Amino acid sequence: MPIVWLMGQIEPVFLYGIVCATCIVAGVWACEGAGRHLGKPDHPAIVWDEIVGMQITMILVPVTLANLMIGFLLFRFLDIAKPWPVSWFDRNIKGGLGVMLDDIVAGAIASGVLYGVSFL
Repeated sequence: MPIVWLMGQIEPVFLYGIVCATCIVAGVWACEGAGRHLGKPDHPAIVWDEIVGMQITMILVPVTLANLMIGFLLFRFLDIAKPWPVSWFDRNIKGGLGVMLDDIVAGAIASGVLYGVSFL
């Protein structure tokens, strides 16, 4: 959460997007290597994918305490429950890319929902 909070201070939003994209590329490589080293592709000790998922969750809204809390709950629900299409990526894409993609998709869905809820 502190990483996402700090990222929320990045302006304009396209710079936030550049940081997210950089974290995604680095994450594919890091998750691939960590999974190989730990002997399990999506080992519970690998959390970079969750960090990036939260970054994506918060990309469309101001990073306030309320948005962080709601965004965290939305993202974690989607990451744990793995509804379609999150589950499809989790089952069908392997390696570091697969570790990252289900959280990227969960973060994108959570971001859209949080953006929509912010109007209410």
